[in-house]
Amino acid sequence: MAGAFLVACGGTAPTASPAASQSGSTSAEDLVAVAKVTFPYLAQYKYYAVCGLTGDTSQCPFTERLKARLAAAKITLCACQNPASSLDVTASPTQTGGIAHVVLGYGAAPIKLDLVIVRSGGQFLVDDELCTGAGASTSIYLRNGPC
Repeated sequence: MAGAFLVACGGTAPTASPAASQSGSTSAEDLVAVAKVTFPYLAQYKYYAVCGLTGDTSQCPFTERLKARLAAAKITLCACQNPASSLDVTASPTQTGGIAHVVLGYGAAPIKLDLVIVRSGGQFLVDDELCTGAGASTSIYLRNGPC
């Protein structure tokens, strides 16, 4: 199944980031949409993957800073090694973007993380990943492992 997971995540899933509105406001729906592109549902396999699994983040809604970090550390967001059976996302908008609170379903041991999303170049982009409720010390820029 892991082989199918790798093949399935080769960049064929739609990866467009929602355009930021001119009004300067951010909606929860905007942030949820970015999270769903970051962890796309692959209907043919009935699971959720992570954008950039193959190491190619060119089509992912990530800032250049985050792309550089993932490439340098040779990691993906969530450090997911297996596909998730479910995805639940809620969001907290701010003036500059917001936080998408993500729960990836792995049975009795879900992965909970927060995507820090910023407005950049007319789009909403993921700039950081934090372990839910664990604070700034869990930034993906400070750790190499999963939450």
